[in-house]
Amino acid sequence: MVDDEKLLEVFTTRADTLFGVTFVTIAPEHPLISKLTDEGKLDEDTLKYVEVSTAKGDLERTKDQGSSTSTKTGLPVTSDGIPLTVTHPLTGGEVPIYVGDYVLGGYGTGCVMGGKRENLRFCCVIA
Repeated sequence: MVDDEKLLEVFTTRADTLFGVTFVTIAPEHPLISKLTDEGKLDEDTLKYVEVSTAKGDLERTKDQGSSTSTKTGLPVTSDGIPLTVTHPLTGGEVPIYVGDYVLGGYGTGCVMGGKRENLRFCCVIA
């Protein structure tokens, strides 16, 4: 997070998409969530969401992904009502952290990065 020395590790084979990143989403079982929970730094909404999401199995959380009926859920990770952020490694800007049930803690780093659909730099690169 911006005011701390915690790091979120994200793997990509497409470094050209990094400039288009406008948010990161971590799995509900990500170690950062556990650490912030242990430290009592997460807001009640985030804690409830994590509890509900981790009660689901990986199959339930990822079934129908990519179909027109799939629903991905998530919310900003907040502490004292303030959304937590990380520093973008290339731009130095703040990037909000979300927790999402569509990210699995046991797959990759348990963290994904994304960009707004309206961000033409990002859309053009991944199109």
